[in-house]
Amino acid sequence: MWDENRDPSYYVIHIQDVSALTKAKHDAERATIAKSRFIANLSHEIRTPLNAVLGLLDMIVEQGLKNKQLQQTKLAKNAAQSLLLMLNRMLDFARVESSQAQIKPVPFCLVELIDICESLTAPLCQNKGLSFNIEIDPLINPALVGDSIRLQQILGNLLTNAVKFTNKGSITLKMVLEENDVLDQQRICFHVIDSGVGIAKADQRRLFDAFTQGDESSTRIHQGVGLGLAIVKHGVALMGGEIAINSDKGRGCEFFFTLALAVDTAKNSVFIPNTLAIVSDDTVQLNEVVNAYSQVAAIDLEEALRYPIKLADAQQLIIDETTLNDLLKVESIHETLSGNSYPVVVVNHEHTLALPCTTQINAQHVKATALAQRLISLTANAGAEPPKAAENNEEVKKDISGLLIMAVDDNPLNLDIISSVLKQAHINVITVTNAPDAIELLQILKPDLILMDVQMPHIDGCQATQLIRQQFDARQLPIFALTAHCEPADVERSLSSGMNKHLTKPVVAAVLLDAIRDVDFIKPKFYDQSFALTQFNFDENLLATMVGKFAKLCETQLEQIEENTQRDEVVRLVHSIKGVAGNLGFIRLSLCAKKCETHLKTTNEPLQHTLKELIIQLKQVIIFIETLGGRDAKKS
Repeated sequence: MWDENRDPSYYVIHIQDVSALTKAKHDAERATIAKSRFIANLSHEIRTPLNAVLGLLDMIVEQGLKNKQLQQTKLAKNAAQSLLLMLNRMLDFARVESSQAQIKPVPFCLVELIDICESLTAPLCQNKGLSFNIEIDPLINPALVGDSIRLQQILGNLLTNAVKFTNKGSITLKMVLEENDVLDQQRICFHVIDSGVGIAKADQRRLFDAFTQGDESSTRIHQGVGLGLAIVKHGVALMGGEIAINSDKGRGCEFFFTLALAVDTAKNSVFIPNTLAIVSDDTVQLNEVVNAYSQVAAIDLEEALRYPIKLADAQQLIIDETTLNDLLKVESIHETLSGNSYPVVVVNHEHTLALPCTTQINAQHVKATALAQRLISLTANAGAEPPKAAENNEEVKKDISGLLIMAVDDNPLNLDIISSVLKQAHINVITVTNAPDAIELLQILKPDLILMDVQMPHIDGCQATQLIRQQFDARQLPIFALTAHCEPADVERSLSSGMNKHLTKPVVAAVLLDAIRDVDFIKPKFYDQSFALTQFNFDENLLATMVGKFAKLCETQLEQIEENTQRDEVVRLVHSIKGVAGNLGFIRLSLCAKKCETHLKTTNEPLQHTLKELIIQLKQVIIFIETLGGRDAKKS
């Protein structure tokens, strides 16, 4: 306190014991960490049997089933996928609660985000007889900067929820541009609207709480763990927004939130000069674009049909598929369109385009949804190389058949599933149930790739990888983690130990095979069983018998090569190996023997030096044949 001269008269000190408050805060933080660890461990324990369930269902389907059995296995697989979805949501929520979730803003294309949402939602709507609508403000920039993965997750959660709680009517994804004074930034309001059961006002207060649902009665129809909207709320808040709901019982739902996203100024966001759109009352999406952008000139369909000369000077023509046939009936327009060196942009509503067989126009198709953004993206990509035809795109996948892969896992069922996936791709696989045996075996086997489980007794996958890396670097011997551990810290641990990739169970065949294709394998095929079967009229039993005899022959020839010092005799042995190995599909051994034979005939290099690689490959083939059929390496 101060006196009249503003000198301190006395002091008041307020003392409060906050130790209990501090302890409570620390206890809450420890509880959150413990809960997150529990969920992460639970995830691993559930993913392991879930991997077996999904893998075995795929294996059963491959054996050939009747229609009713196929339907039953499909239902079982859908149930397992639902369990996996719930598990992933629990993990997402655990990350959010433990403050592990971080925003990762990157440039992204709005059109790609919309297409992902459509590919996710449209089939679900189709299964329930619902219509799916997409309404995008034409003034929203197609090139933005933000956490597109998180935004995709948020919209995906809202859209799947909308389908889940809607039995008739429609689902709508809507994006509206709001006013904003900040340069190079757009405020976009995202809406997900459904005509479903709706949510009572009284239930809306707790709707975004974790582990709660709008209907929590024992008679509720829709199941789930009640985490989807909690994750959405946290995700939106993390991106700087706040989610809200407009609904009532029996009136459907509208979830909406606004985000400020930066515009990617590195991308060109203008139309091609002298763009002309042919419009009519029926071309609704195209009319919206014309009204929004003054750079796009418009001509009415009737005027275009009456005065075709007005189309001749356009640098880019945009035509709706509903008007295309009328235009092509006019000979002069047909000649103009077929004579253009640039593509005619056709707005496509049904994702297919049926043109008269006599028409030879250069058409570039764009979907009607998010039309303005798609047209602007065409301009941005105008200088890029045009995409290849669809029929050529399927062929580009790298051939990985004939590779030799070692799979290491302490669970025999997991090994059976991995073997099944690899064998479908005609990849040769040897399975090992523990890390010490794998390390010992690879000294002889020298596989092209190792698929390594992480959690194993005695020596785990990361420790095993560190030991292997003392002999082979990541290029000489790629190693992929294939594990039920899926947390960011788990991925970091795998990569830090020297693994090339971290893949998560349940095993998804397409993901696994694409990851293998990413590796630059420079060796020829190890064993081509498909070719070998053609040599024996596709008689698998006969081939197995001959391969078994070949293993004994290799052992004999290996002894003779190591003991023999006569160059001519060694050449004869190598020539024999080349022929038999080639006929049986052991391509790599055959080519190695051919190279050795040439060296022996044309150089005076010492036998030991020339034959070193051939001896290694003979031992490799012997151990492979001994374990052929996917048996555990230790038992062979």
